[in-house]
Amino acid sequence: MMAMILVSSVFIGLVLLGLWPVVRDSWDARVRRKAHERTAATMAAPAAEPSTLEGSVVTGLFQRQISSAQYRATMERLAADDNDRHPLRVPPETGRDAGKA
Repeated sequence: MMAMILVSSVFIGLVLLGLWPVVRDSWDARVRRKAHERTAATMAAPAAEPSTLEGSVVTGLFQRQISSAQYRATMERLAADDNDRHPLRVPPETGRDAGKA
């Protein structure tokens, strides 16, 4: 009885080991096909126009319509304007170490 279980287990293991390359190749092909479909779908989709000023500046930089120096100056100006409109308010310190310098 024990020998029959052992022989059956070895036989099943050998069959599975023999089929493993077929299963693996099928799985790899399916994964590659899905990745190709996703890539093709994103390549075919038209690029959306930027909806923010920052997006327009980045698009101009990528399309080489502006230089990197112009990009940095524009982003610096946008950050300063944003800071004027929405200043960062730091909450007061609380706790045991509050007020210590």
